[in-house]
Formats: sequence, C-alpha cells, structure tokens
Amino acid sequence: MAGCASPMSTLQTARTTPKGEVDAYVGMGANVSTSLIGSLAELGQDSADKARSQIEQGQPANLTQEDRENIIGAAISYGLFGPAPVAELGVRYGILDNWDVGAAYTSAGFKLETKVMFLSQRKHGLDLSLGVAGQRQTYEPPVPSFLKDIFQLEDIKRTNIALHLLAGQHFGRGAFVSGGPKLVYTNLELGFIQQIYDATSGSVVVDDSVVMAGGVVGGGLGWKYVFFMLELNALYYNYESNILDTPVAVSGIDFYPAVGLRVQFY
Repeated sequence: MAGCASPMSTLQTARTTPKGEVDAYVGMGANVSTSLIGSLAELGQDSADKARSQIEQGQPANLTQEDRENIIGAAISYGLFGPAPVAELGVRYGILDNWDVGAAYTSAGFKLETKVMFLSQRKHGLDLSLGVAGQRQTYEPPVPSFLKDIFQLEDIKRTNIALHLLAGQHFGRGAFVSGGPKLVYTNLELGFIQQIYDATSGSVVVDDSVVMAGGVVGGGLGWKYVFFMLELNALYYNYESNILDTPVAVSGIDFYPAVGLRVQFY
C-alpha cells in the first residue's frame, strides 16, 4: 500500500544547506484524509452493499445515478488519498550559501527538489526560503473490501509539483522550527473502470488535475549533527470530474504527519 500514496512531507528547515555541504534524512509519513472518514465513504459503502446484495440474490445490480456517484467518489477517495505509510530517504547539497538541491527515494518513487533562501536569521532575525519539489509515480491502488467485485481501478499515473514558502528560526545548534503556506499541483492519468455492473465493462482513461492548498509546520530537536524532526502538513483539496457520465466531487483535508531523523555533515 505504501506505493499508492504520495509523500506530502517537506522534512526541511527554512535554511538552505551551506555551499559545498551535505545533509541527509530518513523519514516516515502517512495520509489521513477527511473524505475517507466522512459521509462519502459511508454512502459509497452503502451503495456497494446494495449492489452486492442484489448480485448475490442472482439479480442484476440496479444502481441509481446517486449510487454510481457514491461508489465512484468513494473509490477516488481511496485511490488518491488512501491511508498508507510512505518512507523517505533523501540527501541535500548546497550549491550556494542560499541555494541547495535535493533528491529523495521514497516508497512511492523518486522526488527531486530545490530551495532558495531570501532572508537569513543572521541578518534579518529569521530564515525565509522558497522551495519546489517534483515527483512522478505509477501505481495500482488497492480497492477497499466493500468495493471489490463492484468497482475496480487500473493504473494511476500521478505527477506532483509542490511549492512551499518556509519561515523559521534555529535556536543555537540544538533546535529549529519552521512553517508556512504550501501549494501542490497534481496531474492525474486515471485508468477507470473494469467493472461497475450496470454501467460498463470497458476501460476509460481520464486526464485530470487537482490543486491542494494549505500549509506545513514542523521542528526539530537534537545536537550539532543529528536532529529528530516532527512535521504536520494540512492540505485542502476539491476534485471534480465526470466519469462514465457520472459527476464526481471529492473534497476534504489531507493531513500528512511525518517524523524524521536528519544528519548534518558539517
């Protein structure tokens, strides 16, 4: 399941890695989406149970338009924002004193990123930086048990581009805090549907996008070279599409808590 979620973590400070220096981190995060614990998930399960009951009685599933909306909406929620742990292992290198680049291997694929610092704590009382990260992944999402034999997703291709503006401070060499607004643009190539009994038995490919907006806050404690990091991302999303002549609307807040261990080689 870890290959089915996108890492929404930042796991950085607002300060860039010094010129010519390297730091590394290992982290773990997980998606917790409100659309999976709200009425949409319950309605999707009720509609799927209704269809399954009719099929088990030897009858064709008689799904209403509302039932299809509920089932597809629930499947989208699990496919795009399903709860799953994501592990990360990354390194950063300082090109200049105010510009660094990084790369990370995650259980969902590779991530490339860069960050530029505009203000420094030494001169202005706080660090302020702008970062951008990109990731591409292909996965086949797990289908929750209540949707099996009712609905099936094929491969999902997902490209994420994240922007974050971080402000932060370091307290000596033992602690730091940072936070700021965050924006994530996601392009989706969705392979739908293998089965939804009264709709189609074919496959449809949908090319869509969704924008997630919110913020991130985090901090770290340690000494000189090694820091324990704790972070929380909160991003609002509103995905709307039309699939098999069925309007789909999925919205909510994706909470992404993450923990990490950072090592500075300087």
